[in-house]
Amino acid sequence: MKHTIGGKTISDIMKAMTSIYVSIGTGFVYSLILLYLMSAYAEAISYICIVLTGLGLFGGSILCWFIRADVIEERGAPGSGTAI
Repeated sequence: MKHTIGGKTISDIMKAMTSIYVSIGTGFVYSLILLYLMSAYAEAISYICIVLTGLGLFGGSILCWFIRADVIEERGAPGSGTAI
């Protein structure tokens, strides 16, 4: 049975069982830590997320403005309004 494709797959999974169990346990511990942090610091985390989202949107707008300026500089005039 170990000479078939399915048998080799099952054999590989059996060899990696310790790593799989460690990964599952680590993920469970990290999820408990995340739950604790979210319950203790939910307001601060939400404000941080809001500020980071605002900064990302503002930075994206500035990036688009500079890209537009480069397109105008290359063409000598604003585009036709169609997508590049």
